[in-house]
Amino acid sequence: MIDSDASPRIVVLASGRGGNFEALARAVAMGRLSIELAALVTDRPTAPCLAKARSFGINAIALPPAGQARAEYDEVLADLVEGFSPDWILLLGWMRILSKAFLSRFPGRVVNLHPALPGGFPGTEAIKRAWMAASEGRIDRTGAMLHLVPDEGVDTGPLIVSEELAILPGESLESLEERMHETEHRLVLGLAGRLRRDGIAAEGGNSRRIKVKVALVSVHDKTGLPDFARRLAASGFRFLATGGTGKVLRDAGLDITDVASYTKSDEMLGGRVKTLHPAIHGGILARGTGGDFAELESRGFGPIDLVVVNLYPFESVLSRGGASEEELVEEIDIGGVALTRAAAKNNARVTLACDPSDYDEIARAFETGIPDAALRRHLALKGFQRTAAYDGAISVWLASLVGDRSLAEGGDRREGSATAASLPGTRERQLRYGENPHQSAEYRSAVPGKGPLGGRITQGKELSYNNILDLDAALRSVASFDSPACAIVKHLSPCGIALGGSPAEAFAKALAADPVSAFGGVVAFNRIVDAETALALAGMFLECVAAPAFDTKAQETLVAKKNLRLLEIEPAAALEPMREIRSVTGGWLVQDRDLGDPEGLEWKTASKRPPTAQELAALRFAWKAVTDVRSNAIVLAGPDATYGIGGGQTNRVDAVRQAVERAGERARGSVMASDAYFPFADGIEEAARAGVTAVAHPGGSIRDAEVLAAADAAGMAVVFTGTRHFRH
Repeated sequence: MIDSDASPRIVVLASGRGGNFEALARAVAMGRLSIELAALVTDRPTAPCLAKARSFGINAIALPPAGQARAEYDEVLADLVEGFSPDWILLLGWMRILSKAFLSRFPGRVVNLHPALPGGFPGTEAIKRAWMAASEGRIDRTGAMLHLVPDEGVDTGPLIVSEELAILPGESLESLEERMHETEHRLVLGLAGRLRRDGIAAEGGNSRRIKVKVALVSVHDKTGLPDFARRLAASGFRFLATGGTGKVLRDAGLDITDVASYTKSDEMLGGRVKTLHPAIHGGILARGTGGDFAELESRGFGPIDLVVVNLYPFESVLSRGGASEEELVEEIDIGGVALTRAAAKNNARVTLACDPSDYDEIARAFETGIPDAALRRHLALKGFQRTAAYDGAISVWLASLVGDRSLAEGGDRREGSATAASLPGTRERQLRYGENPHQSAEYRSAVPGKGPLGGRITQGKELSYNNILDLDAALRSVASFDSPACAIVKHLSPCGIALGGSPAEAFAKALAADPVSAFGGVVAFNRIVDAETALALAGMFLECVAAPAFDTKAQETLVAKKNLRLLEIEPAAALEPMREIRSVTGGWLVQDRDLGDPEGLEWKTASKRPPTAQELAALRFAWKAVTDVRSNAIVLAGPDATYGIGGGQTNRVDAVRQAVERAGERARGSVMASDAYFPFADGIEEAARAGVTAVAHPGGSIRDAEVLAAADAAGMAVVFTGTRHFRH
């Protein structure tokens, strides 16, 4: 058991005058520091530091190289130093690079003093080089630092403390050297006062060990790896690596420990088993709290801070074609997937790098500290997405094999559908059919156990494929309004959208926009359906009604319509920032859901006449409504209801004509919203003839001036919204 309160024993390695050692020894002699200077060791028998150590009664040993190789010398040096049982080894002017033969004996306990700031002027004559750079006008400051020495990097490693030093205008080299030595003395004495046997005291006095970070590296794609690893090494990392990866790192001049050496377990089964070992997965999965670290240490293992991994190229080998089943099986990664998932699971402590495109961001984060929780969580998400896609590709391939076998045996090939194997979510139910009876379909839930759209069916038959699509569109249309709102949708297009003082009033206004198209449609509300609303709904044929709830009297009224489906759901669920996925030949398109205008976007009056307050209110309503209409989309509206909707047209002027026709006499005095700009003046001219007084559209056409001229000639107000809302 280590007595953390006892004075730490320190061995100093020095090669020259020993000025910093002398300052340290004097502070100890005067009782200002509670440390024990166990010995000073130098590689030069004539070094002045020897006499200084002896003058303080401290063991002083000269160990000059005797012609042996560096590693052999460092072994002898380590044996000598170990004989003094040091808690810390301070390099105060030690002019030799220590090899792994020495550093591996004292992990996390070797500290170097260097007269430069991190990343600046590594190696010898750092003060002179900084002075020359200042003389040339390239810098105006330098400094000194103390850092851990985890490997053979030159003046790299985890920073403990540093101090800047301004270089004075016209200052001599001698002056700068003198002030630098004063800075070094402050740093060394300050650190010595914080040293404890079990670590370094932080500002509050609690002891902590400045940790040498460990990266496990096992990659197939080695793009960018050497540069990434060099930056990590400069940030204090040491590396565990598998065979081929280790060779690349060694060739880049980095010191690595083979995973097989670390685990004391050779790779087996021709490389199929490399990293599947408790020393590896325990190091990754150990939490940063409780006894996990103690348990690791008791087994001779340590924590792993960063996992750099990517997977065997199963997908690319499959896509090239020509590979046999046996060859493809060998491209299925097991250890890499396990490493990825383990690091992603423990993202509270561990950073995952599974994509070379993230290397720069990760390196920068470690150069200034550690990646923050948000970045680690983002990288974990990428890891799970990667393994999910990887498993999906394997599942698709295996499903195709199963399908071939089933077909040969007379089975239904669809049961082994490759496409089904790669779909997102959880299969919640098999639907009766898709858009048409000859198409099979299923509903997959983002949250297992949730019903269609996340709601609850309280009456009627199971929802069909088309019902679910239309209900989703209707819910989107009402979700963005604060007032009681109703939307009627048919074939994914709104027939009418309206606001009211009650759900019943909103329904009546929405129905008035297009009562013919509303027949057989679906209806959504953002308020509880009451008895009055239920009576209105019962008077016509509808497929489905969605609302946050249906009160008791409403349920009693609607129960007679046995085929009417009632869905209880909060419309706000339609505004969750999910991703939209659509299949295309050979793949999928994925995009963010359109949740309305980007935050902070401001409308701009583009016409000579600005809109009146009443027109502006109506335009804002119409603009919200048009975002849910199929492109090309036009909405004519008043302040709280659509009057006519034109959507799904292949040209914009026809969409205007359709909306005008639906609005009838109500077009006069209405306002118009267009989901995209007007490429020609004809759409504006059609609206003007119908009596439309104000228009909202994104603007941005090369013919905006021509279109605005037509609006000004008709006395119309035009505002540019600055964003479009295509819906295909």
